[in-house]
Amino acid sequence: MASDMQKKLKLDRESIIQRIRDTLKDPLFARPGRLNLMLDLKLREDLMKDRTVVFSFSPKEWALNNYNGVHGGIIASVFDTGMGLSAHAACGKFVTTTDLTVDYLKPMIGKRFTLSVEYTHVGRKLISECGKITDDETGDLCAVCMASFMIIEKLPPGLQN
Repeated sequence: MASDMQKKLKLDRESIIQRIRDTLKDPLFARPGRLNLMLDLKLREDLMKDRTVVFSFSPKEWALNNYNGVHGGIIASVFDTGMGLSAHAACGKFVTTTDLTVDYLKPMIGKRFTLSVEYTHVGRKLISECGKITDDETGDLCAVCMASFMIIEKLPPGLQN
């Protein structure tokens, strides 16, 4: 049975999808030249379930390392951006990353990948999630991540616009 907090936060599929759609259109998120926009994560509504958010990611040339695989820093950024966006969608407030741990399991040398994010804890002050990236062509699990995000009621003046 869902807690009162979870009911209040509306973790159902439709509410999460709508919050992510709204955020992706928000000028604060969609600033040209910013990494979160350059990653070009695409929401995969067709694969989403309650408490799970799914994105696709097709790496561009600039995201590759010397061996033509996705650079580890970009993989961490994909997790941070997708999981942060999912955390924001869960609470409807600003969030900031407090912890991000990535395990790199296989080189990401494919053309398209899927990031699945599952909520593991949604509290009043902290949201924890588990993420995994799989290669769409091979089905290989390439990387996994555990992350936590602190809910911020109001942005400090230095972080506004």
